[in-house]
Amino acid sequence: MSIPTSRATGDAQVTIDRAACTACGLCVRVCAGPVLVMRDGAVECDPSLGLGCMGCAQCMTACPTGAITVSGRDVEPADALPLPPCDERASYDALLGLFRARRSIRSYTAEPVSEDDVERILTAASTAPMGVPPSDVGVLVVNGHDRAQDLRRDVRDTLVGWGRWLRVLLPLMRPFTRTADYQLYRDFIIPAVDFYKDPDRDWLFYDAPCVFYFYGCGACDPADPPVAATHAMLAAESLGLGSCMLGFPGYAFTYSRKLRERWGLPKRAQLGLMVVVGHPAVTHRRGVRRRFAQVVRG
Repeated sequence: MSIPTSRATGDAQVTIDRAACTACGLCVRVCAGPVLVMRDGAVECDPSLGLGCMGCAQCMTACPTGAITVSGRDVEPADALPLPPCDERASYDALLGLFRARRSIRSYTAEPVSEDDVERILTAASTAPMGVPPSDVGVLVVNGHDRAQDLRRDVRDTLVGWGRWLRVLLPLMRPFTRTADYQLYRDFIIPAVDFYKDPDRDWLFYDAPCVFYFYGCGACDPADPPVAATHAMLAAESLGLGSCMLGFPGYAFTYSRKLRERWGLPKRAQLGLMVVVGHPAVTHRRGVRRRFAQVVRG
């Protein structure tokens, strides 16, 4: 039996066209279940094996003759898409150029983000890998400056309310809190929340006109929303848009039932990551070299 998610239970169904199948075994090699096996020179699907068919569709995309299809768990035969030739895909240098050009943009023009670009960003983000298919990542999309500011005020008010309590409770927490955590609350979180209260400047969303919040549902792996958010951020960069990732709003949504209800998120939405998007007000002429804290080669 495949691992259940909020969107799927049970196994997907594998269909093999015997007339088209050459028994090359590629589908067996890529099956992650693994429910595909070679028996007497033919490919067989045995759902009782391994984890069952989780609908990853690796077999369907690897088959050179199109003899195998998968249905169920949010995948259908029509979802097998043709891929561009290798020479039409982004080269390493082109991809690295995109990565290096991306910056966290904190100043946006008043120009709106088109709905076409919103759909392009969502399409790109939906390709993000996931722990277990089908994706248990949800997305809140708020496009339009006025509506984005409504969201910003709701998030700000939630954080400011917590900040008042944290300021009172922090001295009481000191004996039970690690020094590093205590300093984080005292020197960053509380000052940041105070910073967000500025009535004359949007220090939370930076006046971005478009907001994406990627959150987890059901059996979602905690890494899935940040991976999808990263894809969205890079897609925005490829469209000539600026973006900035925000972590604070995720905590507001995760721990405020009122905020989730107001913006239509599930009752048990897991911690996610927000990406604000818009047209940059400033053109950056250079990038900044980044480094890992350490690289350990085993």
